[in-house]
Amino acid sequence: MKRFLLASLLGLGALTACSGVALAGPEYSLALSESGYSTASVVPSTSSAQYSGTYGTFSVNLVSTTGVPSIGNAYNTSSINTSSNSAGVLTVEATVTGLTSPLGTYDMLSGLTSNLLTGGALSVAETTYLDPANVAFGMTDKLASNTFTSIGNDNVLATTPALTGPYSLTEMFVVTATGTGSANSTISMTDVPEPGSLILLGTGLLGLGLIVRRQKRG
Repeated sequence: MKRFLLASLLGLGALTACSGVALAGPEYSLALSESGYSTASVVPSTSSAQYSGTYGTFSVNLVSTTGVPSIGNAYNTSSINTSSNSAGVLTVEATVTGLTSPLGTYDMLSGLTSNLLTGGALSVAETTYLDPANVAFGMTDKLASNTFTSIGNDNVLATTPALTGPYSLTEMFVVTATGTGSANSTISMTDVPEPGSLILLGTGLLGLGLIVRRQKRG
């Protein structure tokens, strides 16, 4: 019985150590801007944020941002689907504030993707940021950046600064259009498990596997 309890606790501890859970009330926000137009902002939400409609010289079919705070899942995934009938430069910023885990220094993987660029949609620049002071749309530390002129993707791994309290992540799209065209892009940000956490997880799963095997033999 004691062995069963010990192995079970070991497995639970491994999963807990690797889960990266605990966001103290994260809030998601969006902001759209274009020269000559007032900035359009979406009221912060604790689950997700999205915007659709006409803005500036662009038709915004859908801009959305959401996230799942656990290792192996995106903290913040944002996507844009826009079109334009004239020349213009649209900037879309998506941010999540109030992140409290993981803390310390860790690796962040930014997945930058251009799913569609047609017609006058000339390019889309995608950038990810981290702000240790938990500022909405904060850009203290740039983690990754790429400018796409066609369909493509780029995965960039960057080490965060030492985090000691709530912080924010921001993803930015800059769509440049010279005329009628469409753009569809996605950014995701995921924290990568430390080698020690992976070892602990493997040990825990091994312990649980031995328990199941012994029960079957019994």
